[in-house]
Amino acid sequence: MELIIFIIGLTALLIGSYTDLQKREVADWVNYGLIFTGFGVSLILSIVLRNYAIIVGSIIGFLIMLGFGCLMFYTGQWGGGDSKMLMGLGALVGLPITFSTTFLSSIKETFSLWAGFPFLLSFLILSIIVGAFYGLFWSIGLAIIHRKKFLPDFKKRLSTKLAQVVKIILLICALTAIVITLFSNNVIFKVFPIGVVIIFILSFYMFYFIQSIEKIAMIQFVNPEKLTEGDWISKDIYVNAGKVNAGKTSAKNMKTKKQYLCGPKDLGISKEQIAKLIKLKKSGKYTKKIEIKVGIPFVPSFLIAYLITYFIGIGWLLRFILF
Repeated sequence: MELIIFIIGLTALLIGSYTDLQKREVADWVNYGLIFTGFGVSLILSIVLRNYAIIVGSIIGFLIMLGFGCLMFYTGQWGGGDSKMLMGLGALVGLPITFSTTFLSSIKETFSLWAGFPFLLSFLILSIIVGAFYGLFWSIGLAIIHRKKFLPDFKKRLSTKLAQVVKIILLICALTAIVITLFSNNVIFKVFPIGVVIIFILSFYMFYFIQSIEKIAMIQFVNPEKLTEGDWISKDIYVNAGKVNAGKTSAKNMKTKKQYLCGPKDLGISKEQIAKLIKLKKSGKYTKKIEIKVGIPFVPSFLIAYLITYFIGIGWLLRFILF
């Protein structure tokens, strides 16, 4: 059954990765199908084996991934399709909960490193690590592809007054860290200041690097017909809602009322909003192209983390951290 569960998850991730790379979306039938399959398999196993800890573990796994997925979605790190995929994997894999002792004791044993780290939590940790490197390499690839536009924009951002001030501050911090390192006999004071400065410098350049990549390679202008549910709208869209009286009866005091239709705060455009935009375009009331932000397809990073978790595990990482 473990092999069957692994194959089900692998199949969903392969399909999701393909569609995410091709269309920047994961079909709902894949995500919801994985969620219902995960609960269904767990429920059947619980009934057959008379072990209801299996379905409880499935529910807990789903809730963990729901919480993490919502965190990433509402902070704008990825779309709803990525979050739903994680929820499906949470329901499918679940957490190994037992009721041989008290419930609280079993939870404690489940999260104990010495009792064997659960597959789902290993996958979650590796997804974060793999996702970070995956996003970095993907962004570097975009910078190389769009280098003719990227380099001038990146240099322009680094030449602003604010960037110049930050550079001076970082230079002073770097010189201070070097002096501390040279004149200190403490190992911590030799390594820590330099490490902190390096992190600050990398963060500084990464901030402007990401801003340039978003502007050059992740902003597109499309017609309403090309929009798909969940697309991130970069700027607020308003449409004319007719004339309203500004306080007097004369025609000069009639103002055009703007009606909000969609924007970044919606966290992805809905099917109803797309249909309304298409209708407005056909009637000639809205003729502009829609500015959307194209994100990085993250489902392939889940696939990589899933394979690493199954075939290699996370023991090497835990040993590195603990020892």
